[in-house]
Amino acid sequence: MSLKVLGVGVPRTGTSSLKVALQALGFGNCAHMQELFGNPVKRNQWIELFETGKTDFDDLFAGYQSSTDFPGCLLYAELAEQYPGLKFILTLRDPEDWYESVLRTVYDVVPHTQEAKNALLLRGETNPKLKSIAGGLELVEEYLLQQHYAGEFLDKEATIARYLAFQNELRTRVPAQNMLEFKISDGWEPLCAFLGVPVPNEPFPFKNKRKDFQEQIGKMIHTGGELAIK
Repeated sequence: MSLKVLGVGVPRTGTSSLKVALQALGFGNCAHMQELFGNPVKRNQWIELFETGKTDFDDLFAGYQSSTDFPGCLLYAELAEQYPGLKFILTLRDPEDWYESVLRTVYDVVPHTQEAKNALLLRGETNPKLKSIAGGLELVEEYLLQQHYAGEFLDKEATIARYLAFQNELRTRVPAQNMLEFKISDGWEPLCAFLGVPVPNEPFPFKNKRKDFQEQIGKMIHTGGELAIK
């Protein structure tokens, strides 16, 4: 199945809401960071794509027509080459609000020290789900926090500068007619106009608010449960 839509907004810019919206608009299942925590095969394919620029794309996106969030957002160039005609959606959020949201959600739950990583892996010896979750969090730490944000996420000024620089990079490298800059508060109309589909007769989904995300990811870390989108 060919990938048709790629969300290139980084985590905590409304990517979960966009995922649910794309599915409601008929773009099939939407790949999202949550898949990293329960599918070691796909996790290894993402690593291969980060390291080599290539992987088995047909298998990685089997059953998917769209993707949002990490890791796909950082690999937009490789995916654009693989899928000509791909449409891009850049979800935007106030930089200060975005930083505080990531700090209190994603950054909070990723193990940053070897001691913390070992503790989670030790728990995974008796719970295979936790072992898989640890592997997913390792990707977030390595490719998002260490590489994309240069291991300096706690430097707020530098991180916000990188957040904005990535948006400008996308504006430079993706043809304007192929990319929609979108705030979740904009609702259905600009999204549907860009994708060429009718506006649905249902409220726009607003998902994974900070409190909900903290609750869901806390359950995942402590019990090995699935990361659900609320």
